[in-house]
Amino acid sequence: MLWAERFEDCKPIGTITWDRSSKGSGKRHNCWRAELRRGKVRYRKRSKSYRECEDFLLDYVNLHEDELPQRAIQSLRNSFYEQDL
Repeated sequence: MLWAERFEDCKPIGTITWDRSSKGSGKRHNCWRAELRRGKVRYRKRSKSYRECEDFLLDYVNLHEDELPQRAIQSLRNSFYEQDL
């Protein structure tokens, strides 16, 4: 299940995308990127593994649970519960 699909009827907490960006040097990234914005701060992680990006976002959610929308957190928890069934 993709990260955005875990959030039913609410805005996802963060995003995971495939990154092929470059800084003009001709060399490109070919990896996953997790990104999360809180206010004016942007948290990012690049990894070859989609799962590592998910873990990065999950760690953030676990550390800042009281600051995030409860509806989104509950939707995220439900998605993992349903996946285990």
